Amino acid sequence: MKRFGFYREHFSVPTELPSIHDIPLSLDSVIEDILGYLEGNPTAVDYTEASDCLLGCGALLVGCSSVKTDGEWVWRHDTHHYVSEHGLSVPPEFMTWGEDRRWVVVRGEWENVEIFDEALAVSRSLE
Repeated sequence: MKRFGFYREHFSVPTELPSIHDIPLSLDSVIEDILGYLEGNPTAVDYTEASDCLLGCGALLVGCSSVKTDGEWVWRHDTHHYVSEHGLSVPPEFMTWGEDRRWVVVRGEWENVEIFDEALAVSRSLE
């Protein structure tokens, strides 16, 4: 499973993840489609903690490390905040994936529970 929206500042121990400060800003014309996709897809792993915005805007992000998925990609719940409020971009590969699917959100029952298991494994591998 591919991942994005996980940054080294989310963790208290050193990690090979990119810094949130190194992510380019997005000027994409389909931002509303992207935001709908990030928010609308199912939550695979739900956490109930809260954390301050890593970029210092003062927002308290509830459930920020919950993991969302479309079955191919996983991202943190707070990714929506960083894209919508701070203009962070999404990876080009994710853009292509979403555009190919016309940003249609996954609906209905998951036929394959292993997708959620894999999303949980991705989340845990970053701890």
